[in-house]
Amino acid sequence: MQDAQRLMLNFELELAEEKSLRLEQENKLKSIIIERNQSKHRFLMTVISGAIVMLVLLVYVYMRERNLKLKMSHLAMTDFLTGCPNRRNAMHQAKVMLSNQVNKKHSMTIAILDVDNFKAVNDTYGHDVGDKVLQNLSSIMLGALRETDVMGRYGGEEFIILLPNAGEKEVTIIFYRMQQALKNHICEYKGESIVLPITISMGASVVSYVPEQLDENEQKLLLDTIIKKADNKAYEAKEEGKDQLRFVAVSIDS
Repeated sequence: MQDAQRLMLNFELELAEEKSLRLEQENKLKSIIIERNQSKHRFLMTVISGAIVMLVLLVYVYMRERNLKLKMSHLAMTDFLTGCPNRRNAMHQAKVMLSNQVNKKHSMTIAILDVDNFKAVNDTYGHDVGDKVLQNLSSIMLGALRETDVMGRYGGEEFIILLPNAGEKEVTIIFYRMQQALKNHICEYKGESIVLPITISMGASVVSYVPEQLDENEQKLLLDTIIKKADNKAYEAKEEGKDQLRFVAVSIDS
């Protein structure tokens, strides 16, 4: 009887040890599985984080290159001294304005503006003051223009002004505003206020009609003619006493 009890007790102990061992193995297996899952999760998070960093870096590089290209493009189309469109830019916008004028009944105007006696300013006060005067001049003239108008530096002290939907009346009003503002001009240079009233001479070509059938080459020739006529009128205004505006009508029959 005692032997039977002893055997039963040993059997139960063996079962308990086997169960404990099995539980231990199961726990180790679970730990291994959990650790592997955690490793996979960490690896996945590392991959995702790396991808996000790479994406942010690519976006940054793209935006930087894009901004640099825009800045270079702006500099290539802008006069470095006055901040106005340079000649190339202004001529492109003049071409666009002329194209937009096709078959329209209202007038457009292209004007050439020349600063009177500008050489005397450079000779008397130096080129630094002359540059400051040109900067002031461009700012004042822009203030006299309408929002739709464009002014570009044509060369030296010459400016080209593009005035869509403008005839002699509108251009005369704008020119008068410029005259009045420039007569009260004071140049601030190195802490000194230099009274430098400026006068301007301007020639304006008023275009009343542009037919549709003009090809690209004909439009270019027409634009050159319009600008040349305006330039001649500006020269005429200077020769006849300066500080004045002269008009020429440019009409192309359909």
